[in-house]
Amino acid sequence: MPGNKHILLIGIDGLRGDAIQCAGCVQTPAMSALIAGGAFHGNVLAGGTKQATVSGPGWSSVFTGFWADKHGVTSNTTTLPLKKTHVFDQIKAAWPTATTAVVGDWFNITHNLRPALADFVVANAAKNSQQATDAVKGWLSWKHPPTAIFYYLHNVDVHAPSYDPLNAYYQGKIAGEDQQIQQVLTALTSRPNYANEEWLIVVTSDHGGTGSSHGGQTAAERDTLLILNNNHQNPLKPSYCLGNLGGTALTQVDGTTPHILDFLGLPNTTEGQKHPACGN
Repeated sequence: MPGNKHILLIGIDGLRGDAIQCAGCVQTPAMSALIAGGAFHGNVLAGGTKQATVSGPGWSSVFTGFWADKHGVTSNTTTLPLKKTHVFDQIKAAWPTATTAVVGDWFNITHNLRPALADFVVANAAKNSQQATDAVKGWLSWKHPPTAIFYYLHNVDVHAPSYDPLNAYYQGKIAGEDQQIQQVLTALTSRPNYANEEWLIVVTSDHGGTGSSHGGQTAAERDTLLILNNNHQNPLKPSYCLGNLGGTALTQVDGTTPHILDFLGLPNTTEGQKHPACGN
């Protein structure tokens, strides 16, 4: 890998972009630290005319940089395979010695939506975020950790009672997952060789929600987020991008895969485009 670069992709199911970093929103120290040292977009648009705001299509767009009419995952059905290449498989195609890892409790994440060439796949128990966190901490304890990790957190996808950013139950779930992320960040920055590594940390979600559900095309259901940080507690690394990215519209196909490819110096062959403020 060029420059000993790595990817840590954190997927928080059901997290609305307007549910953090706002007046009255829950405090999220881990994500806030990543935002303070990196970049944030609080309204990355999922769904639209090309797909429903549900997990299967949403994560597939995150992983491939294409909409459902191209990647083929139009619902949460477990038998729908990705018709476009997972970004982690693009990494392995460029560097055959690269390794990739996935942990999640949702069957689709560890089966039909996983990288075809994933080296390590862990299925944690339902809604047991600590098990997922422990898997990532284990990988980060290795002298040679995976080149790219997808770390899936499911508890914010509440379905009841409300996806409202000011709802106490929703806020509690967000706070709980932020505490899990903090454990991972501590493990990451404690790596003996961390100063000589460069980890692009990406935080995103698959959809938002309204009331107790999602799937439609309201602004609340389409609202997801993007956090990008490549030098968390590693200030000698030049920033990949900084500040509030919200002045430029981004969609779900723009948010994740184009930035990962760009960070690694790989060509972008997706439907999405990176934010113009980002890039080495």
